[in-house]
Amino acid sequence: MLISVQDIMDYLQETEHKVLPEGDKNIEIRNFCSLSSPQSEAITWIKNAEENSLSKFSGCGNCIVVAKKAIPNSIANCCFLITEEPKAVFFSILNRFWGATARTGIAASAVVESDRLAPDVSVGHHCYIGKDVSVGAGTVIEHNVSIYNKVVIGENCLIHSGTVIGTDGYGYFMDGGKRPVKVRHYGGVKIGDDVEIGANTAICRGTMDDTVIGNHTKIDNLCHIAHNCQIGENVLLVANTILCGSVKVENGAYVAPGGIIKNQLTLHENAFVGIGGVVLKDVDPDTVAAGVPARAMRKVTEKDK
Repeated sequence: MLISVQDIMDYLQETEHKVLPEGDKNIEIRNFCSLSSPQSEAITWIKNAEENSLSKFSGCGNCIVVAKKAIPNSIANCCFLITEEPKAVFFSILNRFWGATARTGIAASAVVESDRLAPDVSVGHHCYIGKDVSVGAGTVIEHNVSIYNKVVIGENCLIHSGTVIGTDGYGYFMDGGKRPVKVRHYGGVKIGDDVEIGANTAICRGTMDDTVIGNHTKIDNLCHIAHNCQIGENVLLVANTILCGSVKVENGAYVAPGGIIKNQLTLHENAFVGIGGVVLKDVDPDTVAAGVPARAMRKVTEKDK
């Protein structure tokens, strides 16, 4: 399939991205590539456009480059797509022209007891969806996912394989100081719209009130969200993050890989927890906390996330 500069510009006009083509506007491409694996007849992107960014493309031809500015190059026939958001524009183009067609329907091996799934929800193989689960339009549930116990999932969410949502949390009391007795859980989980949850992540139901995850939040693989956690909107929780019970994470906060947040603490708006940080006290808004135990280091900058 040949894709022209004009095809791409026609698509981009339907989006909110502002893009200006500069160079040979008659180019047609067949594929995409990274800067480290250059190809002819391909589109690529540059995060920070520097003089030697396209040095490996010597000998290539008919390329489209998404970048913040045009730079010198030895490509035979090149067109730059100039934008302030090269990453967003590049991957939007890939999704439009090379993205997989969204699937819908329920796999034959899935067990779905609920009758509250929107018609265009997708459920993968060997999933279990309990009778008290609600799933909104456009949501995709990958393979081997278990969802049960008063779970409400919004629209256009993506739940990756192996995830468990709605399991009881780790709640016990000591009977006469001698043995642990389980605290039964009666709450559920409420997940907003456009939320992504990575593979093999566990999200516990609330003890009485619901565990909550806000709109547009993205949770990576192998994360643990304990009972009663309250997660806001646009939160980013990266691989192996652990939120202990009743943690509150406000809008825009970020936890880097391996971050652990002690129970009943708050990460305030736009807080940032560094790699492997063990948080033992609240983190103030717009503050970077790192270390073991984590301590406030400085204010968050645009380059942190």
